[in-house]
Amino acid sequence: MAENGGTGEGYQERDVRAAMEHDVAEQMLASLAEKLIADSPAEKRPGLGEVPRVEAELGPALVERLGGRAHVDEAALAEHLDNAEVEALLHRAALAAWYLDRAVTPILHPSDEQLRDVYRTSAHPYRAQPYEQAREALARWFVVERVRVAESAFLQSARSRVRIIVTR
Repeated sequence: MAENGGTGEGYQERDVRAAMEHDVAEQMLASLAEKLIADSPAEKRPGLGEVPRVEAELGPALVERLGGRAHVDEAALAEHLDNAEVEALLHRAALAAWYLDRAVTPILHPSDEQLRDVYRTSAHPYRAQPYEQAREALARWFVVERVRVAESAFLQSARSRVRIIVTR
């Protein structure tokens, strides 16, 4: 709802399906992250601040992508979510992103060369700004895009092993 600027009434079926697929992929990835953390030998476990650092970096980028805190709070209110539930969703997103970055492919820290390439060749919301001015916001936007693409690819590859049944 926050992404589409909706009011919570009359969701399109394709939007509901996309949201469910995103939710399933994120839950699977976060679960794998928790298992990796729990099962790793002590010397291979992430540092104490590693996941919270990803959460601190990714959370604001996700909120920004969804139209800002006020828009997210409005969507949460319409969906009857309290602040703790919103924060839990942001934590889960960070955990899933951390897992993707650590176990699948590095996505959380794009190089300056990658950002310059994205700035020149991609459709992004910062086109009207000079690169140096847009760099930080572009980096946040690009990381969120990369996480979404990686989550989607993960779910597509998992489809052969996972069966999702939608009930009404």
